[in-house]
Amino acid sequence: MRIKTERYEVFPYYTPSEARIRVLWVSKHLPLPAQVRELEAKLGKVAIYVMRGKIASAEEVVEVAKKLGADYVVPVLPLSIVARLVELAKSERTVKVLWSEMTCVLTTKNRGEAEAKVREAPDRRNLVEYADGTFRIFEFKGFKRLVDVRLVLEDLVVDVDKLIEEAIQLEVRDLINAVVERDLEHINEIVYDVVERVKMKLEDKEVRDLNTEEILKHVLNHIEATLEKMIHKDIPYVLNYIRGWKESLSGKP
Repeated sequence: MRIKTERYEVFPYYTPSEARIRVLWVSKHLPLPAQVRELEAKLGKVAIYVMRGKIASAEEVVEVAKKLGADYVVPVLPLSIVARLVELAKSERTVKVLWSEMTCVLTTKNRGEAEAKVREAPDRRNLVEYADGTFRIFEFKGFKRLVDVRLVLEDLVVDVDKLIEEAIQLEVRDLINAVVERDLEHINEIVYDVVERVKMKLEDKEVRDLNTEEILKHVLNHIEATLEKMIHKDIPYVLNYIRGWKESLSGKP
């Protein structure tokens, strides 16, 4: 069965003739070979249908699942839709919802590095590119049945300055070495390493208000403050470089 609307499409992906179980796979990413093997190891021979596009609601997914006669749904969707899907699955007893566990094994700005990481285990890894040019590699770990999704809310207060200070502390030894060697290229690497550490921490906390340049400005301020506390004859040389970098950013529109 194929379905095509203005917003999404549904098509058969893997349909062995002996399959007795139908799975609706709702994701922009196709199933990985390791995921197909794991489904069959747990459920027996399966037929997999992919639904991808702009999914408006859990009700839409359930409607398609009913048309297909699907026994299971594997959603990669916003959490609010997944939560509603689990509710519908429990109340209507039409399908069971499975969760594909994926672990991030690499975050990088280098496409070549990301692609090389995928090639190490192509049957269970995929690559996701983000709008800021970051690449993340995720590795499949297994399936779990989703029986409940609870949204636990709390006030979100993230101390960006504290995150930056913690990240800089991890780089202090390298920072001292770079000062001693008057190695400005190494200073650049340290600054951007700190920026990436902070960005990852903010992403983990689902804070996306600060862009890379704003984080960079914060980091340079903290690096400057850290250097001002150090005593070495080459500190002024590196401080002038950092301050010039800050001024160049301030001059941007």
